Amino acid sequence: MTNTETIIADVLNRYVLRYPREPGNKDYPVPLDVLHRISELRKQYPLTNTAQAAMREPYKIPRLTQPSSRFRYSRCLSALLSAGRVTPQLFHVRSGRLRTIPRTVLARVLRLHKRMGYAPEDVMCMAVEPKKGKPLWRNTKVTAKEIRTVFQWEPCLICVLAKRRKEGTMKWKTLKKNKRRKLRLSEEDEKKLIQQEIRSEWENLEAIRSEWENLRKKTLVPVSKQELEQYVSNGGDYEKIGLTMKTKMKLKPDGTLDKFKGRGAGRGDQWVRQRIKKGKPLPKTFSPTVKPLTFAWIQQLAIVKKLYRSTSDVKLAYLNCIYPDDIDWIVVYLEPWIADALGIERDQLFRVRRYIYGLPEAGRAFYELFKSKLEEEGYTMSAMDPCLFYRIQGDEETYIVIFVDDSFVYSNRKEYIREYEHRMRTHFEITTDPEAESFLGVTFTYDEEGNCKLGQKKLLTKLFNENPPLNTGKRRRPLTHPYGPAPTHGEEPTEEDKQAVDITLYLRLLGLLMYLTKSRPEISTAVSFGATNSHNPLQCHYKELLHVVEFLRATPDDGLIIRVSQDSRIQFYCQVDASYLLHKDSKGHTGYAIGLTGGGYFYIRSSKQALVSTSSTHAEMRAIYTLVKDLLFIIYICHELRVELQLPALIFEDNSAVVTVTTEENAYAKKCKHFLMVINYVREQINLGLIKIDKIAGTKNNADLLTKKLRDGTFLPKRNALLGLPAQSKMDQP
Repeated sequence: MTNTETIIADVLNRYVLRYPREPGNKDYPVPLDVLHRISELRKQYPLTNTAQAAMREPYKIPRLTQPSSRFRYSRCLSALLSAGRVTPQLFHVRSGRLRTIPRTVLARVLRLHKRMGYAPEDVMCMAVEPKKGKPLWRNTKVTAKEIRTVFQWEPCLICVLAKRRKEGTMKWKTLKKNKRRKLRLSEEDEKKLIQQEIRSEWENLEAIRSEWENLRKKTLVPVSKQELEQYVSNGGDYEKIGLTMKTKMKLKPDGTLDKFKGRGAGRGDQWVRQRIKKGKPLPKTFSPTVKPLTFAWIQQLAIVKKLYRSTSDVKLAYLNCIYPDDIDWIVVYLEPWIADALGIERDQLFRVRRYIYGLPEAGRAFYELFKSKLEEEGYTMSAMDPCLFYRIQGDEETYIVIFVDDSFVYSNRKEYIREYEHRMRTHFEITTDPEAESFLGVTFTYDEEGNCKLGQKKLLTKLFNENPPLNTGKRRRPLTHPYGPAPTHGEEPTEEDKQAVDITLYLRLLGLLMYLTKSRPEISTAVSFGATNSHNPLQCHYKELLHVVEFLRATPDDGLIIRVSQDSRIQFYCQVDASYLLHKDSKGHTGYAIGLTGGGYFYIRSSKQALVSTSSTHAEMRAIYTLVKDLLFIIYICHELRVELQLPALIFEDNSAVVTVTTEENAYAKKCKHFLMVINYVREQINLGLIKIDKIAGTKNNADLLTKKLRDGTFLPKRNALLGLPAQSKMDQP
């Protein structure tokens, strides 16, 4: 920027843009489409080796004496820099030299900039390194010097324009003038920019308006300040919180666009802070969701009995719950830019008459309402799982699994499913999917035999887009396991591997992989090991997770297959294993798989043990104890649902000492005193005829995959057996 204009030029002067400043105007106006124009010019003039070399040299304004046809705007620039005139002073040059900043530093600064609500440079420096007291933002791994270095080449205005950062300029408008950088835009251009951001980020503005209409009709009632004063004078009290609007793009199972969805959410964090400040008690917030084991077993039972299925979703779920009148009011106000977009006065207040999203107790209130309506219509809640409902009378056999406002319904006749939907429509507005192709992000594909294959295509696509393929520089080999190359004996980690990685980035990748274990249980062990490093992740730990992503990228079409049992009886078949002293804190690892004889597995688990074991037998007994508790849970559910089982449930273990301890009363009595309670608990279930433990060869124990990092040839066959792939559709059962 000069004292008279703004100049944007390529480092090799292949193109030059000039924007003059009006006389008397302190701002340097830049058109809103400048980035688009620069992007088009960059396509015409790519960044060559010559340009990269020039970026390392100090930039100088070219002294053009004659117009050149190569430069689109060189005539104006030549007139400015004509002979005899003083070279204008450079205040700032926007160029590709931003690449000279280390990428890790740039990423950390921009990530912090986003998390702080796009705060200006001076506010960020003050939050990270204040002059007095402790910093407000800790563990950012960013210094004030690094912030100033990055913002020297990329100021906040360019961030807002280039990164399309939502609400950036609009939030600056709400800050005090002495706490924000002055925008180098005129007031008129700034208003246009705000509207452009609203249109670009909220292209689905109709969904926002539709959500607001629902809130206005069902939940929010305008209230004046005089009414609030009168309510307080009568002994009442209220909490005033903000209300924001969020949008989400809903995708179909194949990844294509389905619809735009808007959601109004209250600032529950503000409500909690105000209650604590006033010394008032907080309400109960626990709201149960269906247990993974319950859902897996009901799905396996439905496949065995060939039940019909359907899914349903309650629209505007929380808005159906009436907010009690005998407790303190909740008053909300719209955030300024949302109020402007909807054409509502910024200072308008609304009283909450029904629960809205964001309130801490909204989920619990909806669960209690939904449960009461189900029981009112004749469905019974399971004593084992509060999110499992059933009705078994006459020839009807209906099971309902609920997860907040989503329901999965199984029944032996379609008429009973339609009856359930009709009954629920008398209380709620619901949408249904008779095909039940997906539920909670997991897709279900059925073959001619009735076997169900689980998949998570949308989540895999998201995972692959966020994590590009690894470039190791070596020839790629077919991936046979998700653990990456094995470290050589005595190999020390490099300095790069010892560097800390951004914990937010690590936890996001870990969370995606954890949910993918629903359909890809063979990565459970690798993900479980990754979770043990979540408190202080390093680059080597992050690379281990990336190797899991590479394994998924190589096998995107695989998934757990829940198979129809070939036996007429329903009998549980389990394999269990444990590892001793596997983790750095000397704790072991538990892994087991539950299935049906003559079929496949439907529930697979791999987890680190909570306590330290003193021997391999101790670790194996802890694993069996955990498995037996899950088996008893399913057995009691079957008893409640009147499902006939063939007992005992078969458990196969590859440790001979464990089999001897659980079958012979006096075996190893002195050596096992410290975990005798666990042994006696398992023995009691054996004596009751509920379980039976037998020996299995270690080569045939598929649970071995769930407790160790197998990198040899045993991984693939055991993995195929766990997933129930066609190559090994039946398990190796003794």
